[in-house]
Amino acid sequence: MAKAPRIKAPNHRRRGGKTLVEDPDITVWLMFAPFWMLGIAALVGAVWHFIHFAIVHARAQAAGDVRKTSFFSRRLQWHELGDDGRHHLKRALIAIGAFIGLCFGGILVGVVAALLMRV
Repeated sequence: MAKAPRIKAPNHRRRGGKTLVEDPDITVWLMFAPFWMLGIAALVGAVWHFIHFAIVHARAQAAGDVRKTSFFSRRLQWHELGDDGRHHLKRALIAIGAFIGLCFGGILVGVVAALLMRV
């Protein structure tokens, strides 16, 4: 049996024991990837907590613990929510804030990397 030929990756070169990516677009995306993955995790957490807030709040309204608002009235105030409702709403808002922060952080890292690699 013949050995398979060894394929060299054309976009990599060796320098001082480190592999450097030559394509700047790939480098920028590799720097942005951790922010992107953490942002997706934060968004999934926010959706989960918003869904559980809706479930907990609907159960509290059905039990008569939390008042129902009419269509034209103002929203419920923070102190009018139940303990579980406040917990899930707070966690959902924290996760949304984390998602927005990670998006801005990733964009900032991408812009800085692109500007530094232009030199």
